[in-house]
Amino acid sequence: MSCPCGRDRRVDRGALVIPPQLAERLERLRTSTPGLRAYALVDGLQYDEYFGHPLKRRWGAVAALFAGTEDEPLADAGPWVIDLAAHEAAIISPLGELEEARPGVMWLFTNQDIESLVVTLQSKLNSRLPDGKVALLRFWDPRVFVPLFNALDAAGRQAYFGDITEWHGLKNGKRFHVSHYA
Repeated sequence: MSCPCGRDRRVDRGALVIPPQLAERLERLRTSTPGLRAYALVDGLQYDEYFGHPLKRRWGAVAALFAGTEDEPLADAGPWVIDLAAHEAAIISPLGELEEARPGVMWLFTNQDIESLVVTLQSKLNSRLPDGKVALLRFWDPRVFVPLFNALDAAGRQAYFGDITEWHGLKNGKRFHVSHYA
């Protein structure tokens, strides 16, 4: 659906409030993969600055990726995973607005439950540089995600992105995705 301004309106597909083309894609994928789940990967700092309040942890629904890591003191400002089927409407509904306004939202489709997904994503936070130093890799930021994807060869892409069925984002107003199927 498009509004007169040319932007996508968000649609509510049951408990999900995501961009319409993503909701349609998820429905198509679920015909062959019925257990597929949808999540938002959200930049906590972007969320807090835009909405004026931080995200709050909710067991089984909203989790900070920095929780339990050496970066835990920065958990509020770091990446968060939100289960889109968790009925946290006050958090989920405005994510489409945030995505259009700031580089702070990625959409993930996977068979993993939220606890498993957090572990998977935490394993991607740090990368070893050629000089041996460790650097935090902001893969949840669409401005970083696209160049990171483009910098990797096919084996690197599979190793880094392959454990999530699909990654979706918006960069410079254009939708992109990385998929097992693409």
